[in-house]
Amino acid sequence: MIAYKVLIVSNGIIVLADITEDDVVQVKSADVMIGMNTSGLVIKAAHFHIPIPESVLDFLIDNRNITIYPFSSRNYVEEALLNIALSREAIIEARGIYNFWKKNNV
Repeated sequence: MIAYKVLIVSNGIIVLADITEDDVVQVKSADVMIGMNTSGLVIKAAHFHIPIPESVLDFLIDNRNITIYPFSSRNYVEEALLNIALSREAIIEARGIYNFWKKNNV
């Protein structure tokens, strides 16, 4: 999956991605993990990754819903394929690990 754009909305973020319904049918909440990359965090769910830039981390702590929509030129109207509700504690912990890593590598 390629995430083309992240939109900040009132209760979380919307991810526009090159994804199909077949890609997300198998995803269970236990499959969702939070990782780290050089510019922030990455949400990993099954075989796709959603980069979350550092500038969005504080917003994501209080607005933990991630809704994934397909992004293609075929359809004008798209329906959400997957909704991920992250735990606040997991995001705070991941942000702390990222901040520690960043301070040690600057």
